[in-house]
Amino acid sequence: MVNNIKKGKIHYLKCSVLIILLLLTSITCNIFAAAYYVSTSGDDLNNGSFTNPFATIQHAVDIMSPGVTIASCYVSPGTYEEQVVISSNKNPGYMVITKLSNTAPILNGSFSSNFAIKITNASRIIISGLEIAYYSNGIIIESNSINNIISENSIYSNKNIGVWIKASSAKSNNIFNNNIYGPNQNIGLYINSENNLIRSNYIFYNITNGISIRARFNDVIKNTIYSNNTNGIYINAHYNNILTNRIYGENQDNGICIYVSDHNIISSNNIFKNEETGILLQGVNGWKGTVENIISRNNIYSNNLHGIYLNELPWHNQILNNNIWGKNQDFGIRGYIGSRNVIRSNHIHNNEIYGVYFLWIFESTNSFNYVHNQNIGIRISGGDGNICIKNECFSNGAGIAVNDTDNSIIDNILWNNGSGIALGGGEENIIKYNQIYSLYGQGIGINLNIGPDNNIIVSNQIYNLNTGIRIVAADKNKVYFNNIYNNQSYGIHLDFRA
Repeated sequence: MVNNIKKGKIHYLKCSVLIILLLLTSITCNIFAAAYYVSTSGDDLNNGSFTNPFATIQHAVDIMSPGVTIASCYVSPGTYEEQVVISSNKNPGYMVITKLSNTAPILNGSFSSNFAIKITNASRIIISGLEIAYYSNGIIIESNSINNIISENSIYSNKNIGVWIKASSAKSNNIFNNNIYGPNQNIGLYINSENNLIRSNYIFYNITNGISIRARFNDVIKNTIYSNNTNGIYINAHYNNILTNRIYGENQDNGICIYVSDHNIISSNNIFKNEETGILLQGVNGWKGTVENIISRNNIYSNNLHGIYLNELPWHNQILNNNIWGKNQDFGIRGYIGSRNVIRSNHIHNNEIYGVYFLWIFESTNSFNYVHNQNIGIRISGGDGNICIKNECFSNGAGIAVNDTDNSIIDNILWNNGSGIALGGGEENIIKYNQIYSLYGQGIGINLNIGPDNNIIVSNQIYNLNTGIRIVAADKNKVYFNNIYNNQSYGIHLDFRA
């Protein structure tokens, strides 16, 4: 985890140092700089000076001089209908394409071009301050293109992809401070290579995903991503860091979707008001799951269905220190068909139905969570070998509810719940060292209702409730060494009705 996040910081510093280097170079080494100008009123037969500009960006790129520290192309306001190909950069320094004034020039692809700008076999290219619209793809970064910068552009309404880092060999590029949006743009940013930094962009109104990541070791930091129709961020890769982003939206199904991927870190994001799920870990049952991802320190709230959903073969994932709450969010954390996940130190509250709901989840741990104001705080159904330990659950309909076999509920604090612990079926569960009470003399401490047999209830503190322990139509349970006192009606109530 630490190494992944440190890598993100290194990317951030690299970008900052690069900008400083450019500023210093432009001031102190002008003798090694070359500048060309482009205008809609220019002519490619001109010399490209400020007073005699070229007509096309492509012509300026084609004659960029070798042997200079910075070769710059300044583009005047206006609309340019062209495709620009930058290949085999001849400069040992940087090639810059940027706007001349505060008004951005527009690259318009309404004449049905495949792309606006393609960078291939070229490095240290800077594209900044342009508007790019109505192409099939906005900017494409292809083979062996590394250390390029795409910054402060508006890239919108391109039919396929706004910025596409296409080749796996196009590594270590920096995409920052851009507006990348629809309508009618399928994907905002598509990443198919390693070690890229995606920072401080606004990405919104794309038809499917705001960002699609199909390669490892990328950092996505401090972006605002909203109202993309399918996912804010889609990850089908490993070892990526998704940090301090703001991800939300009307019509956006999921804030973040991690699909059959492992070792990603999702941390310190604000994820809210998505149509279905804040963070979805999606596997494929019978094939492959989502494994060893870390979801930590996020604020996840008011998504219509789930805060976090671990769906189909989630294994060994860690959900740590998140703040997950409603309103209109049915489940805080939901898990389905998986094992050995850790849910620890989360604040889970005010969800409409469940704080944590495990269905066919095995050998997982819920610990040190602060869970309150739901219908059920923590529910385990159809899975065994789970441990609930040292949680604090209060003001729920039921603090912890179990409906399967061989689970352990140990050393929790459960107060002001309708039932502190509810067993509705299942056998051989262990309930011990819990503190269960009410401030108002109401509720049931431990409720075994119709069918939970052969459970062990030992060494619990149960007090100030209506009923301490209630057992209805359940056999062969062992109840001993509990401290049960000051309950309004019953310490232990045995009712053998079917």
